[in-house]
Amino acid sequence: MAKPRKNPKQDAFYAFLLRMAQFDLSFTMEEIAENTGYPLKGTVKAKVSRDEWQRVLIRVGPNEFKAKDVLEIDREEFASRLSVKALHVPGANASVVVPLSLSDRLYVKARENITLALELYNRPSLVNRLDAFALLFCAAWENLLKGRLVAQHGEEHIKRKGDTDYTKSLLWCIAEVFPEASDKTRTNLETVNGLRNMATHLLMPELGIVYSPILQAGILNFLQSFKEYTGQEPFPAHAVGLMSLTTGTVEPTATDLVVKYGQELGSHLHALMETVKHQVEDEADDRFAIRIVHTVRFAKKSEKPDISLDEHLSQGNRTIVIEKHRDASDVFKYKPGQVATQVNAQLVKKLSLAQRRVIFTYNSARVKDEMVLADLDPICKHEKWKEDDNAYHHYFESIGAHMYSDACIGWIIKKFVAEPDYLNRVKKVAVEFAKRRRLEMV
Repeated sequence: MAKPRKNPKQDAFYAFLLRMAQFDLSFTMEEIAENTGYPLKGTVKAKVSRDEWQRVLIRVGPNEFKAKDVLEIDREEFASRLSVKALHVPGANASVVVPLSLSDRLYVKARENITLALELYNRPSLVNRLDAFALLFCAAWENLLKGRLVAQHGEEHIKRKGDTDYTKSLLWCIAEVFPEASDKTRTNLETVNGLRNMATHLLMPELGIVYSPILQAGILNFLQSFKEYTGQEPFPAHAVGLMSLTTGTVEPTATDLVVKYGQELGSHLHALMETVKHQVEDEADDRFAIRIVHTVRFAKKSEKPDISLDEHLSQGNRTIVIEKHRDASDVFKYKPGQVATQVNAQLVKKLSLAQRRVIFTYNSARVKDEMVLADLDPICKHEKWKEDDNAYHHYFESIGAHMYSDACIGWIIKKFVAEPDYLNRVKKVAVEFAKRRRLEMV
């Protein structure tokens, strides 16, 4: 067999990569040029941009690379891997570059699946576009996270124990890459995974209205993670229009859903939509959900606007919040007593009598199983709702009345269900505060 011809620059490249691989160090294109003798602009940038060195280099940042699979090969094999011919598929598709490592192949699949997800979602004629999006979105994230884990720990890391044919689940991957349970990107992924799991039995077109902010955030999270892991943009510059998930659909009422799907399914669907809406409000983080709200200020042509979208985004801001003014009376429509009535009506459907008694019984001598008007005030004081107008409370000066919203009712219900002792705790705080005030006045 003929010996490989001498190539001083290639030999220097081989020695440089071996040294970097032994110490698991990363390096820049400038460092490659400096240590090999290849010109930076003429060879290094060209080879890297065309992925001609992908069999010996892996990109770990915008201008950061590591050696890939070079410790176990000899000089002859190294020269073969640098050959442009070895990169291409023989035959008609000879111009198609084939990723050789498993992590690279997973990244390619991730890009393809997220592209399909976006293309399907942006076809409004498809009635089932939400479940198709959820399936492909989760597949894309699973590909991306497994590519990341393989690049970091090797192929065996993602395989099930004792089973070489199957890999571990998406939820396992999420927990591996985002170990903090409070991580908003992780929460977003787990929420969309839950949506994906419902796709076979309970996924109605109406759910797209409340899930859209969550899907918006999920796409931006994917783009950011893809670039972080691969050092590349997942889409070319002309394709940014694919990322349009906002809809202008009017949310259906509980009655609309019951008429369309029947009492049981319609009520269940409405309750699910309310839960998702409250979760979006409670998380209040654009990594979990991006809500689109509008504020319109009428101005003369000569007036300079406060800020333009282009200006805002050029400053590195990921999102811009634009609020839409609404008549407060349309939002804050419940008097204090009506809040208690609404909470009781919904808790009867969610909890047993014994569970409701745990929530509302403050004095064991007087067993209670429902919220009363007096229960609202300690909650408002504890959460400081009355200190200012907010999403839960609004003070109408014209009539001198405190009014409350659907969001307030939803928050209280969620809190009671999650923390049955919550009302008892805030009432004890209120009682202790009242005692201190009386002593101070004596």
